[in-house]
Amino acid sequence: MVGMPHRQRSGLPGWLSRRAIAWTGATLAGAVLAVVAAFLGYEHREIQHHELQSSEMLARVIEDHANRTFDTVDLTLATLAEAMTPDAARADPAGAGLALAQAQRGMPFLRSLSMVNAAGHVLASSDTRNVGATVAARKLPLPGETAVDRLGSLVLGRDLADAAAPPVGTSHSFVPLVRRVGPPAADALYLVAALNPDFFANAYELTLADRDRAAALLGIDGTLLAATGNIQLAPGSSAARHAFFTRFLPARESGSYVGPGLDGALVLTAFRTLRKRALAVIVECDHARVDAEFRRIAGWLVGACTIALLLIGVMVALGWRSLGSHAAVQLALQATRDRVATSERDLRTLVESVQEMIFRTDPEGRITFVNARWTQITGRLESSAIGRRLSELCVPAGQPEVDALFGPQPGGYGPGTLTVQIVDARGAARTLEVSVAAVHGRDGAVQGFAGFAIDVTERQRARAELESQLAFTAGLLEVSPTPLFVKDREGRFMTVNHAWLDLMGLSADAVIGRDSIELFGADIQTHAQSDRALLTTEQRVRYENRLTRPDGEERDTVVTKVRFTQADGRPAGIVGSIIDVTEFREAERHTREAQAAAERANRAKSEFIANISHELRTPLQAIIGFSELGTELAGAQPELHEMFGDIQDGGQRMLRLVNGLLDVSKMDSSVGSLALQRRDVVELVDAVVRELRPIAAGRALAIEVPRPVAELPADVDAFRMQQVIRNVLANAIRYAPEGSRIEVDCRAADALGTVELVVRDHGPGIPPDELETIFDAFVQSSRTSDGSGGTGLGLTICRKIMSAHGGRISAANAPGGGAAIHITLPPPSTLPPAALAERALFSETCC
Repeated sequence: MVGMPHRQRSGLPGWLSRRAIAWTGATLAGAVLAVVAAFLGYEHREIQHHELQSSEMLARVIEDHANRTFDTVDLTLATLAEAMTPDAARADPAGAGLALAQAQRGMPFLRSLSMVNAAGHVLASSDTRNVGATVAARKLPLPGETAVDRLGSLVLGRDLADAAAPPVGTSHSFVPLVRRVGPPAADALYLVAALNPDFFANAYELTLADRDRAAALLGIDGTLLAATGNIQLAPGSSAARHAFFTRFLPARESGSYVGPGLDGALVLTAFRTLRKRALAVIVECDHARVDAEFRRIAGWLVGACTIALLLIGVMVALGWRSLGSHAAVQLALQATRDRVATSERDLRTLVESVQEMIFRTDPEGRITFVNARWTQITGRLESSAIGRRLSELCVPAGQPEVDALFGPQPGGYGPGTLTVQIVDARGAARTLEVSVAAVHGRDGAVQGFAGFAIDVTERQRARAELESQLAFTAGLLEVSPTPLFVKDREGRFMTVNHAWLDLMGLSADAVIGRDSIELFGADIQTHAQSDRALLTTEQRVRYENRLTRPDGEERDTVVTKVRFTQADGRPAGIVGSIIDVTEFREAERHTREAQAAAERANRAKSEFIANISHELRTPLQAIIGFSELGTELAGAQPELHEMFGDIQDGGQRMLRLVNGLLDVSKMDSSVGSLALQRRDVVELVDAVVRELRPIAAGRALAIEVPRPVAELPADVDAFRMQQVIRNVLANAIRYAPEGSRIEVDCRAADALGTVELVVRDHGPGIPPDELETIFDAFVQSSRTSDGSGGTGLGLTICRKIMSAHGGRISAANAPGGGAAIHITLPPPSTLPPAALAERALFSETCC
């Protein structure tokens, strides 16, 4: 025990003493205090920077709100200026007031919309209290000849009626926005939108939702127009001495700074000017907020610093005490060595049981120990490896690299890792990942090497297959004609194919690793927004985008994106494609233009036919009248009687043709309407049959109408429906052989109430290729076109009438000969008969 102090001091460095521990503790304490002071300074700057950023963001939100509000007012005034004319407004001020009131609905930011003359006299207003009031020119600035509108300054009073003589003590005010109606003129009229400053103030209160923040809307001249309640400066007051106006305008239109606010207190201010109006928004944050947050963090840091100093004191005390305890540790060292020997035996057992191959070599790299995993991997006994160099067990191509693992490395014998191949007992190649580390003795000399090897054969095979699959996928991407791209979670491009690069006019080096905003500018927000939305949902995202290529050409594209995930299901990135639809959009535009041109031509044709038919009808009536008078006066003169009879027959045929043209003209020019009523279709058929039965009897024709079991109700225009039945039945009488029969069958086509009429004759029928064309204007069947006086318009009129009813008419050849005309009416409406609305007879859809 006497020699113990000597052994204690010989086992410790010479510099290690209690004095050194005390100096070390003092140094650490000073370092902690310096770090805390530096961190407090940094944190104060960070808090201030964070609050400035928050104010800038809120200023952008408020500025966007103001821009959208003024855009809405501009659009409303522009729409009203186009829709209202000065003459109409003067002639009907009450109607103009109703239009202004209608336009103001849903716009809480407007007190009123009014129409005034150049003298400021209110002619019409959405608020009738304003009508008749006169506003002075200095309160209601009119736009000059080169301007369309003009925004005025703050006017005291709730609306135009109060502007001339504001009520005593009123706190209400408004801002007039004046827009001229029509071109500049001495008697021009003006639309006035009375903007409500309280709306902006309330909107700012809701947006900020923070008593430490304030917002205001000011004119560029410094006039305060609207502000939140925590700003003491009254609306209408001048803030022209504010730093925003003296330091930043007009050089900067947005920014932030720390300094005096609108009320003179120290604040953090963010400002932005509006896009189209000479206005600016200011958001202020009380600097006391920064001070309070700094005090809170400083309190935590001071506490942490105190704890750290206490820990340093404790550590110094422990070190002081540990020097005295070192002797006791030396006594326990021998017992520890004994336990280590026991642990080494246990460790050997553990090494034998692990799944990795563990080995040890002498300084020359000859294996002195290998566990049982060697046999499992190679199929050879452990003894086959003992005494051999590890390189001898590997394939010849990798032996030099294996030998290098056991030689000196730059900087000494450091640990090394290498992938090698060996051949097992079956002759199959196995891939091992080998790690080797030098084992040093007490003198620092290398006593050998220890290492372990992992069989990665299956992993290498899977990796090779994966690389092959990735190469195949990359090839598919490159040959695809569709522009394709892959982004990571941060929106940076990972892969793009040649089609994408060709479309964008960029190179791969300029794209990979960058996001859409870096490539295309901050204005392209649609891509970034869709990327963020896609990462939170599994739904596919598709949207259209107007792409401007580097050469200035604009292309219409459709962008489709889906996300892909990691193995744990978390979003890993986005895969997308771009389809160029420019030609498709151009084709759509040309189609619409062609359709519009065709419709204009059709309307011109219809109007021409209507005009010509009306012009022909008057002389035809005179010809027919004089021919009838001539027939009566001819008396017993056969030649004159026959001549006037021919004139009358020709005039009647011409009149039928003109009447048909008039009907077609009415249809094509959208004139007329259906007066729908609930009627029994059988009654309408019976009335037409009674009317035409004498004509049929003249040709010995029998008209058979089987009676249905129940009524067949339908919503029809009785006059027009009988016109269809009359035309079809008259054609059947005209072309049916004498002495034959005509069958008119009325029945319900289904359980819903659809009504079907079938008119069949036993005449020559209709050629199959003409079953549809006979419904075209001026077309008759080749089998029945015998010059008997038909115009070829009857079936055309029938089809248009049926289309207007929502039904249809078609022709077919009946079994056994003859033609059958099928007329179908839709089921009756569920509305009561009195509530049936009139339906346009000849709409665009049926013509």
